[in-house]
Parts: sequence; C-alpha cells; structure tokens
Amino acid sequence: MTAANALDIVIDALRSEVAGAAPKATMASTAIVHEAAALARQNKVLSLVQRRLIAANERASYLAEVATTMATNSALLDELCSLAEQLTSSNVAFLAIKGPLQQGLFHGDFFQRPSADLDILVRPHQYQSAKHALLCAGYESRTPSVWWRGALGEEHLRRLAPPFITVDLHHRVHQPGTPAPLDGEILFENALEVEVRGTKVPTLNASCGLLLCTISIAKALYNREPTGAYVCDLYAGLMAAAPDAVNSFFTMARRAGLGGHASVALRLMSVVFEVPLELPHPSDAFGAVGDAELCRMIFLPRDPATVWPKRRAILWTLCEHQPLRYGRELVRVIRSEVMRHAFERSWLPA
Repeated sequence: MTAANALDIVIDALRSEVAGAAPKATMASTAIVHEAAALARQNKVLSLVQRRLIAANERASYLAEVATTMATNSALLDELCSLAEQLTSSNVAFLAIKGPLQQGLFHGDFFQRPSADLDILVRPHQYQSAKHALLCAGYESRTPSVWWRGALGEEHLRRLAPPFITVDLHHRVHQPGTPAPLDGEILFENALEVEVRGTKVPTLNASCGLLLCTISIAKALYNREPTGAYVCDLYAGLMAAAPDAVNSFFTMARRAGLGGHASVALRLMSVVFEVPLELPHPSDAFGAVGDAELCRMIFLPRDPATVWPKRRAILWTLCEHQPLRYGRELVRVIRSEVMRHAFERSWLPA
C-alpha cells in the first residue's frame, strides 16, 4: 500500500510543481515521503519535485546529487563538442539526441537530470563511417552482440581514457515492438544547431524532439520500464508551444506514421497532468484501463501489483490498427527474439 501512497504524492507534486496546480495530497509520514522521493528518483523527475519531497535534513545529500549531475552532464557536453568536430571532419551527418541537449530543449536546463551517456544518431549508410570516427577519437566498441547491432540498431562505444564516457551510436531510434516512422529521414529534417561552449552541435528541433519522446514512451511501455521523465518532457514541450500545439502535434505524428505512439503518449500525459484531451483515435490498448492503473504503468512498471495489457495489444495500438503494419512488426518482434536467443547468450561475459 505504501507504493500507492508514494505514487499519489509524486503525481500531486508534479501537478503542483510543473503544472502549477494547487496541491491536493494530505500530510504523509516521513517514511512515505522518503519513498516518494525514491520513486521520483527512479523516474528521473526528482529535480522537478525536490521542493516538495526533499526534507530539510536531507537537503545536503540532495545537493550532492545535483553536484554529481552537473559534473557528469558537463563532462558529456565537453566530450560532445569534441566528437561533433570529429564527426564533422569525417563528413558524417549526425544528431545528438536525448541527454543534456533534450533536457535543455524541454526544460531550459542541461542539468535537469543525470545522463549516463551520449546518444548519437546517424543515417544507416553512414553508420560505419561514424563508428570509425569514434574509434579514431579513442573509443572502443563494447557491443560484440549481433542482436544489439542488428535488432536494436545501436552500438555502445566506450572511451579508453578518462573521462570514461560511453556513446550509444544509433542508426535508428525504434526497436522491435515499437514501429518505425514511415520516413526514416524525418528526425533529420529541420535539425536545430545548439551552441555548446562555442561549438555548434546539431540536434532535434522541438517538433522532432516531441516525436522522439513518443517513441521513447512506446519503448518504455513495451519493455515495462519507468516512463515518468519522458511524460514530463512531453508535457513541458507541448505546454511551451502554441495553444493548439496538441492537435497540431498529433496531426504531424499521424503523418509520420507515429499516430499510435502519440495517442498513447498523450493519453498518459493527460492522466498525469489532468490535461483534458479529445483525440480522434483513442489508444485502444489502454481504453479500459483506469487512470490510477495507467499511473502505475508509468511510474511503477515493475511492481507486481501493476496490471498490464498484453504486449500484442500495445503493438496493435502503436500500429494504428493497420493489419499489414501489425503483421510486419510482429515478424520483426519474432525475428528479434530468435536472434537474441541464438546470439545473445554466447556473447555474455563469463
């Protein structure tokens, strides 16, 4: 029962601190508030609600976390500037996605939450050139797995000298179980250049950043991982835009083949922040699921008490109820599982 109480406190804190709503949660015990802070930390939204959830006697510990986040993200930004020059000199077109730049895009702060690594997206035909540029910059591949490179479309590379930064090199942003955009070029269109310490780094513009949010939410739901940070990013990005931003964004997402992703993501956003939405195509996979259970899926995905729709129902919704597309994606999921069982175990370290 304490998990449910902690969840109520986190959601109330988000609504008041992020959306400006009047607090509704009643006074809770110190233990429950501490558990709520831990839940917010797991979902990477603690910085958004720290004023409500961090007690005076825990302030020093929290400030130490903030200092660590600033140091880590600063090191990532420094390295990103260096890699931007390396990739540009190698004639590789790339985008820095997620991480500190996305935090800056949605929250106006490169240090909103800790980032573990750098994510770089390139076109498939330049993947090997990008990898070679990273190897020349002092990185080493840490992904011998055929499944990671083939099914997931990414590879982890680790810097061999301090700071020991990891780069996730992507040639796509979707995974089996989460359909791809109809046009793989969409994220590269109208790329935005952000100046980071005197270096211009290409990244996603606001619209494409929101599309990537919906893809991240879809992947987290399919894999049953915490989704709170992405839902908050979506809310912050949409609420900072024009009054009709939700409808415009949903229309753009449908044209990109991500209407299912957007309908699910917007439904979750509306539940967390109590935003009234009228979408023409509701997310059927969650149509019969109550708001409280949806919140559990977002913030407590691995809790045994959280009840989930079947993954094939989620996939059907993400495919916008299109039988041919659903069939293709189901084949991708099956092929991925076959590949994982055939290759992944043999690459695990002894």
